[in-house]
Amino acid sequence: MKTQQPDKGTSKSSDVIANWDKQVKAAHKNWDRISETELNKLDGSQRQLTSLVEDRYKLSHSEAEMQVKSFAQRR
Repeated sequence: MKTQQPDKGTSKSSDVIANWDKQVKAAHKNWDRISETELNKLDGSQRQLTSLVEDRYKLSHSEAEMQVKSFAQRR
């Protein structure tokens, strides 16, 4: 049985895209209506990125979430 380790500030939650600082350019290429500055401020948060994608591209929440999850899985 696996036990969960307490979060000591070093592990990322599943909401955070790994190596975000290296993914910003790819994210900007994917969603060019969101500036790299805005993307950097997200710190890889899928929830925040989903909200921005939803707003900038006038998508439903589920469509934006699907795009962000797909992007995160490719990384």
